[in-house]
Amino acid sequence: VQPDYAVKFTGRTNDFTFGLLSSKVKQVTSGDYIVDSNDIYNILAFKPSSDNFNFQITLLNRMNKDYHNEVLHLKPNWEFKKGQYLWFDINLSTKNTQDNGTDNGYFGLIGYDFNNENFNLSLSTTQMSENYAADMGRIYEDDYYGWNLNSSLIKEFNYKNLRSLTSNMNISEEIDNHSSELLERYAHFALKLESDYHLDFELDCVSVKELHAEEYFDKYQISLQTTWRKPKLFNVFVGLNSVNYIIYALSNDYNGRYIQFGLSGIIHKYVSYTLTADNMVFYDVPKVEYVDDDYWLANFDISFSLSNELDLTSGVRFNNYEYYDYSQHIGIFSNLRWQFRKQSYLYIGYNSANDKINEVNEFSNNQAYVKISYSF
Repeated sequence: VQPDYAVKFTGRTNDFTFGLLSSKVKQVTSGDYIVDSNDIYNILAFKPSSDNFNFQITLLNRMNKDYHNEVLHLKPNWEFKKGQYLWFDINLSTKNTQDNGTDNGYFGLIGYDFNNENFNLSLSTTQMSENYAADMGRIYEDDYYGWNLNSSLIKEFNYKNLRSLTSNMNISEEIDNHSSELLERYAHFALKLESDYHLDFELDCVSVKELHAEEYFDKYQISLQTTWRKPKLFNVFVGLNSVNYIIYALSNDYNGRYIQFGLSGIIHKYVSYTLTADNMVFYDVPKVEYVDDDYWLANFDISFSLSNELDLTSGVRFNNYEYYDYSQHIGIFSNLRWQFRKQSYLYIGYNSANDKINEVNEFSNNQAYVKISYSF
């Protein structure tokens, strides 16, 4: 999505915060097909707060000729006892189109949070109606009810070999409103160990039972990651992942492996860089034009802090995912930030893309932007 323009205004007092955002999207077409329509997005937000209570009120809108969609978001949060919270998340939507008329829907959550210095716990239950619509975002499921449990533990030690331990667990279910059929069961566990030798290890496990095309699939991802942070010039990250993902275009699940590499550092007190490269490989995938079973994603960023008021970030994006006649993409970007006076910023950016289509390199998607930010 590329905006033609965007205007943002925010403010804060001792008792509340508020904000306004309005943006118009640039229309993007491919032949006679409209990829992105020139819709207008608006957000109006207001949040009063006190010592133990706050209330988020947000009105979201997306509209165009002969179409509009609004969502009213209400989220009161009450700290009824130190470190314990009761909250509601209520979302009411209306959508009107020329062809289908008006549909109204809702999405609601009720939750309880417990927080202290080392342990956090969150419990919630949710329900969404069939006609709930939030076109300014993305909804993967509708017409369901469910529950969620999330907990995390942080423990610090005085050992050289082990400085801290962080664990996280998340379990949830989504169930069809009418048939009570399980739509998705999600479980996640993560464990991170940090040592005084600047060497960190992380285990991350995800298991998902998902209903797709009237059939249940068991997805999973098991990840082992390590990070070495000692030298300023070279911070190294390596991740090894064994996965079983659904390829939705084939309506089936496939085993694979996913390797991650990362390198970052400070070249000079005014210059830093980040380099990442990921390789995804699926096993036993049928040879079809619309699915790639072996591809790379790579990013390189370099940042220059020219002064306290001026900095520049440039980089390259690359992937070689093959899709029909599309086989390679290289994107180049540059972003400049200038603080020209106190709490006033000017942003200037540019990016371009080089796509390889039908074995011919084509430059496309050139875009420049200017943004001004002022706070008071």
